[in-house]
Amino acid sequence: MGKREEILYLRPFLIPFDALAHKHLLDDLSEETIQRFIRKNKEETNAYIRNILLPQTTL
Repeated sequence: MGKREEILYLRPFLIPFDALAHKHLLDDLSEETIQRFIRKNKEETNAYIRNILLPQTTL
């Protein structure tokens, strides 16, 4: 049995209810659909990660 790769998917929500609704949507989707969704949003996810790790500073 191989080691499973962790999946990172990050998306900000301004309203907590929206985050909960999105989580429930993901719970109801197939793994294949979720993988496709993650691939489609990969660049946006990477941008969020870069902003968290290297926040923009303004002077």
